[in-house]
Amino acid sequence: MTDPDLTSRPIGFRILYMVVLGLIMFSVISVGQILVQVPLLFFNKNRGVLGEHTFEIREEGLREITNDNDSLHRWSGLHRLGTTWVCFEKVEREIGSFS
Repeated sequence: MTDPDLTSRPIGFRILYMVVLGLIMFSVISVGQILVQVPLLFFNKNRGVLGEHTFEIREEGLREITNDNDSLHRWSGLHRLGTTWVCFEKVEREIGSFS
């Protein structure tokens, strides 16, 4: 805002000018994100991340079944299990308490 023409304008105009510039920048960044994310969503090699997952606990490891994938995660390769409360409560109801 060091442009002499802009600094001679009233403060209300300068504030409105900055708000409009901010909205334009936000719009350009949003369109850029959409242009990058939409192709990744449709052509991603990691399909099966979103959607219904079924987990089976087996002797060999943890079996994960989705509409696009059926994989077995061996116990030796698992370092950490992450859960959500919904998933934890469902598993706890089916196999009993973990404590």
